[in-house]
Amino acid sequence: MAFLVLWGSRFNFGTLGFWFPWSLVLLGVAAALFTYIALLLVLAVCLLSEGQRLYLHWSHKIGIVVTLAFSVTATAILSDLWSKEWKTLLLSLQVTAPFLHVAAVALMTLLSWPIALHFFRMNKRVRQVAILGLYLSVLFSLYLVPLGMYSPCIKEAGTLGPPPSLIGHRGAPMLAPENTLLSFEKAVEVGGEGLETDVRISYDGVPFLMHDSTLRRTTDVDKVFPNRTQQDASLFTWAELQQLNAGNWFLSRDPFGTGSSLSETERSSIQNQSIPSLAQFLEVAAGSGRLVLFDLRRPPSGHPYNVSFINTTLQVVWDNINSSQVLWLPSEDRETVQAVDPELQQTAEERGPVQNLTDRHIRRLNLPYSSMSEQQIRSYWSVNISTNLFVISQPWLYSLAWCAGVHSITTNSIHLLSHLRQPLFLMTPEEYTLMWILTDVSSTFLITAVFIFHWCGMNTQGHTCKHMNTHIHRYMYNVHYIPYKAGSII
Repeated sequence: MAFLVLWGSRFNFGTLGFWFPWSLVLLGVAAALFTYIALLLVLAVCLLSEGQRLYLHWSHKIGIVVTLAFSVTATAILSDLWSKEWKTLLLSLQVTAPFLHVAAVALMTLLSWPIALHFFRMNKRVRQVAILGLYLSVLFSLYLVPLGMYSPCIKEAGTLGPPPSLIGHRGAPMLAPENTLLSFEKAVEVGGEGLETDVRISYDGVPFLMHDSTLRRTTDVDKVFPNRTQQDASLFTWAELQQLNAGNWFLSRDPFGTGSSLSETERSSIQNQSIPSLAQFLEVAAGSGRLVLFDLRRPPSGHPYNVSFINTTLQVVWDNINSSQVLWLPSEDRETVQAVDPELQQTAEERGPVQNLTDRHIRRLNLPYSSMSEQQIRSYWSVNISTNLFVISQPWLYSLAWCAGVHSITTNSIHLLSHLRQPLFLMTPEEYTLMWILTDVSSTFLITAVFIFHWCGMNTQGHTCKHMNTHIHRYMYNVHYIPYKAGSII
């Protein structure tokens, strides 16, 4: 369920300006309630095995109703909010499938104890056949699951490609305030191979960096211009934008919980950050030889540069960086831009037929990570169209992207992912086959031993078990008995 926590935190950060794991709280409550229900279920099974019924107090009945109501409500809410994110669950199941299989077999092995106990205490043959048949059907199905299992990180030795390049999402937002020069410098310092940002045009025609449509979340606009907090950021002049502090919010809100690790020098640098222009950003990228990827926002209607914002941006690009370092994302007037500057790496945000993409001179796709498909990635790469996925900040998700052949990712955590030397969960088919066989054989042995133990215990006469015990004791006696002789040392 890690993807739910990840998405919930991202949704919260985009709306409130700080990261709080609401999804984790929700999942914690759900886990507590279901643990409570599971304990009642275990108690009921234990009582049934003794031929008794479970009588619930009224408080427990209310607890069950509350749990069911909470589950239905939470499922409806999450399904609505995260309708586009459920595919990530399938991705997480793919990458963890081999280990989920082992866990499922282990769970069925543990269940063999109460099932065997209940089986031998049943008086009716039909019920015995039904419960044993159901249990064995599920067990054997789990044993054979690997025959149809697919996991991208089960790969032949030597077939794993290079790790995806790391593109800093608004810089290094876990180490410094997003979309500031300090943030991009940090991203370069910790190993970022590209820099991603969002560009808007000021009222007097200066392209600057800002993700949100307003300045409220990442500046002190409420103090400097208290009557303009809801105004579109593009309606401010460059001189007005330069009066704002773009770093103090990071220290006061501590959006990623990294404030305690900052030194006094770093805190001082953060306090002095302002909104950078596109030209300043490109100078950092050009000086470090990094790729740049930016989304260009059209100014609102009535803005002096509403029509000419693309030409204005292109001129800044030409003045400050080599065009080949720019992944050009804006889709408006793409054909004109391509004709004017063919060195720009045309980048699209939607998938499509290969021929259509090549006709539009698309050289890279910039897609959400939920669109990950190893087959499509390989298909696009066959015509030299690379794939960038956003926003990937978790090692397990980065591992999946690596195994799937993704060429680059946009991330908040370059400083963490750059230290990953190989994908998590990576193994060869031979290693997984060995793990599969050992798991199934061990499970079969333990389940057989459990059923034999209960059969011996429930045998009314006990002759067979006594006979087995006699042989065991005799064997142990023959192995460990040492004849005593006078004067010998024992």
